[in-house]
This record gives sequence, C-alpha cells and structure tokens, in this order.
Amino acid sequence: MSEFTDFVAICKESDINNDEVKEFDFDRNNKFLLIRQNDRIWAVGATCPHQGAPLVKGVLGRGRIRCSRHGSCYDIKTGDIEDFPGLDSLPSYPVEISKDGEVKVRARHKDLNKTRRIKKMSSHNKLDERIFLLIGGGVASATCAETLRQEGYVGRIIILCGEDSLPYDRTPLSKVWQVNHRDMELRSEEFYEQHNIEIILGVEAIKLDTYTNTVSCSNEQQIKYDKLFIATGSRPAKLATEGIGYRNVFSLQNFVDLQAIMSVLRPRTNLICTGGGFISLELSSTIISKVRSVLVISHLKYPLEVLYGEEIGKRLLNLYRERGVQMKMESRMKDILSDDGVRVTEVRTTDGYKYPCDVLLIAVGVVPNTDWVIDSDVPVNIDGTIDTDMNLRTPVPNIYAGGDIANAPVLSYSNQRKCVKHYQVAQYHGRIAGINMAGHIQELRTVPFFNASFFSMSFLQAGFGSRHDIFIHGDLKRLKYVVYVSDRDGNVTYVSTCGYDSAVISYCELLAQGKRLHRSEVADKSNPSQWMEQLLDTRRKRCSC
Repeated sequence: MSEFTDFVAICKESDINNDEVKEFDFDRNNKFLLIRQNDRIWAVGATCPHQGAPLVKGVLGRGRIRCSRHGSCYDIKTGDIEDFPGLDSLPSYPVEISKDGEVKVRARHKDLNKTRRIKKMSSHNKLDERIFLLIGGGVASATCAETLRQEGYVGRIIILCGEDSLPYDRTPLSKVWQVNHRDMELRSEEFYEQHNIEIILGVEAIKLDTYTNTVSCSNEQQIKYDKLFIATGSRPAKLATEGIGYRNVFSLQNFVDLQAIMSVLRPRTNLICTGGGFISLELSSTIISKVRSVLVISHLKYPLEVLYGEEIGKRLLNLYRERGVQMKMESRMKDILSDDGVRVTEVRTTDGYKYPCDVLLIAVGVVPNTDWVIDSDVPVNIDGTIDTDMNLRTPVPNIYAGGDIANAPVLSYSNQRKCVKHYQVAQYHGRIAGINMAGHIQELRTVPFFNASFFSMSFLQAGFGSRHDIFIHGDLKRLKYVVYVSDRDGNVTYVSTCGYDSAVISYCELLAQGKRLHRSEVADKSNPSQWMEQLLDTRRKRCSC
C-alpha cells in the first residue's frame, strides 16, 4: 500500500491569491489549509494541535502561521511547530499544480483523521555513553528532551523531576475549577519510554559540582553529566508574617497545592487572596461562585495598573466588584489570626480592619529555585536568576539555563537580558536549549506571550518592556479593547487585549520578524489596526538587535 492517498482536485490556482489562507475539505472527515506565498502553494492541517482552534482565523507571517487563540506558530511548508504553547506539529500535504492550473492535494494515510503530528525522533543508541541531564520537571525540560531527539541526539537523556508527576501544563491551575491531572500531562509515560527519555520522579538536585560534572540529588544519588540544562523554575515567595504556618494557609505552585486548596473549600468558605497579581485574580474569578465570599488584598490602587494604567485598572476593579469579589486596594495583610492556634480564622490588614477567613491564599510573587547552584561555579544573580547568552549557555561550558531562572536575551526587548516568567517563554527556551545542546547552533528570538482568564474571559498580551504612554482602542465598558503600551521613544513595547485577539497575535508575529511598531501607527483611533494589514510588508523597518 502506498504511503499517500491519490491526489484530490481542490481548486484552481487563480482561486487563491498571494498571502491568502483558505480552508478546504480533503474528504468528509479531514480539513486542511491552502496557503499561497511568494507564488508557491502549500497545504497543512487546518486545526491547531494545542487546543483545537481553526487556523484559518490565524495570522499569516512570512513562512508561518500563528494560531489566533494562544499564538502557537507553524511552518507553512512543513507544518513543524516553531513557537509555543503546544508540542505537536501540523500534518503537511503534498501539493501538485497541473498544466491547466488545477491545484491537487494528497495526504499520508497515517495523517488522516488526525490534527497533530509528532516530529520525527531519533532512536537511542546504547553505544553512545553521553548523558544530557535536565534539571526540573516542567515544560522547559520536557520540550528540551523532545528537541534533543528531534535534532539527532542519541545519547541518554535524564529529566530530574522534583514532583512525583510527569511534566505537565501548570497554566490551568488558577484558571479552572476542576482539572484532571492526567489531562494536564504533556506526554504519557509510554511516550517517554518509547523515546528513551529517562524520568526520575520526586527527586531534587541539591548540589552542583562543575569540576566533576556531577549533580547530587535529594535521594543521595549522584549523576554525572556531559551537558546540563538547568530549568528548575520558581517557587512562591513567603511572607514573614506570624501565623503563616496555620492550617488552611496556602500558596499555589503545583497540582498538589490545588488539590489541597480545593479539598477545604465549601459553600460557606470565606476565601482571602493576598497579592493582586494574575494568580489571585484568576483564582478568585474562578472560585467566587463556589464559596460564600472572596476578598483580594492588594497594595495597588487598581488591579494590574502597573502594566496597563489607571483606566484599565478601574475597569477591572469594577468588573470584580460587579461579580461579587471584594477588592481591598491600597492595603496589605498585616496579621494572620486564629481562634484556636491551629487554623486561620481572620486576617488583619495594615489599616486595622479585620476580615473573616477560612482559607488564605498567599500569592505575592515567586523566587527562582537556584539555591542549590549558589556554591558552584555557575554565577547566580542577587535575584536568584542565571545569566545566559543568545544560545542559553551559562558562563560555565556545557551548562545551559532556561525558563523562570534564566536571565536571557529577549528579542522584543532589543535582546537585553531579562527574566520573563511566562509558560510560553519557558517552552521556547527548552526548544532553543535542545537545539544548541545537540550541536545545531540557533540563537534566541524570544517574543514573550501569555494569556490570562478572568471570569472565563481571555486576556492576551505579547511583548515586553517599559511603560510610558498608553493608547486604548475599543470599548472598555463591554471589555472589547486593545491597549498599546509604548516607551519614551515611542516604540510599542507590549500589546494586550480582551476581545481582539488578532491584534496581539499580529503584534507577536511582527516582533518575531524583528520589526517594531511605533505609537504614531496606533494613535489614530479612526484606523488603529491599519498596521496589521502591512504585516507582510518587507519594507517595514527592522529593529537593530
């Protein structure tokens, strides 16, 4: 039996223009995209493998297409994933154009009825005695391991996981009320076994010796490595407050934490979240309908005003109050009180008010997990991060760093070093580290992207940088808006939206091409989206980074 189906006639060549994307049915059960660019026509899968969004609504860049939901990016020729989130690639379909201009497409039988494809992985060679050790059980290490196999590395791969769980997606932890741990796993145990990726669960690194290339582990084991990837992530910051050890006082870092929180929530529960960041805002919006009351304590005047300014902060404040969340702004938690000395019963704020509290969530930032590295030759910054170069190499040969602990160059920040604690960035770091560890040199082109969920509404942001001016387009009252934030020089540093996802996805692609957006291009409210129509303009100015 042939690897491919017969060719199927789809349309005329003249039916699709340059820089156009169209969706077609291959048969009753399979859809695909036709994409024309530079007078060539390509065919790839029509559905984003990450969460099933239709890619026909995505943003076409030069040689790739981005999903409009979360920014996952795919090569239009091969279907290979190039930016994240997600792990799988798109199926690709051979295209043939007849002499009379008829476009024909065929498919691999193995790709039929599938929306995703795993890139080809090299097989482990027992004769190759090299060991590449990946410290950390998150998405950075998981992506690095897959990338190593995809890039031809055939030695041993060991992932050291501090949790008793296979690597999983942590982003749903604060976004949804009920989540199944198995659904969060990035890959199955069978996948790792099939590709000879060794995973050691429930064990942490406690010491690094760069002279002997050895990592000492919490189970008293020592592992020698040839190359090392440090991706140990971060942990919740602690408060030096009396009563922090009372029962029902939590932080949220992993699935075990979420289970513990959910196990004590009842319809009569008074929940308090201290800290006005994304974790508190997401979790409070998820839980408000399940408990008696939710109170958020924040030192800011308005939620997220540091990022988006007063106007959007006011609208978010009103949104939360409209939905029943109490918002204690311009205040901090001072004391955790208990009637019996065992469990929390009240919280006192700095202005002297007391609030009933059955469950307390502390979400006041995170700290990089690099304590175990401090006594080694790998330099650790005062904030706990580790500097890397454009290839994610640390100053010590054969040691790489990525994810929350990496102070790495950011393309959209003129390749200045910055520690950006986003899930998508961690996954991208894993890919770039894997490519370079395997010996195929590739530099970072990091464009930060993340999405938050408040009351089941999606808020997207792309880019990174300072805030000087803010331009808001749309209807804040209806929560259908785009906000452009620019620096002192007028360069747009990041874009955020609720309701106009394509603006953020387009900006993400613009930055990935090394281009910039100026405030003058978005200041005109009569046509603020005109710049998106010029996304494929090769004359557009690139940044000098």
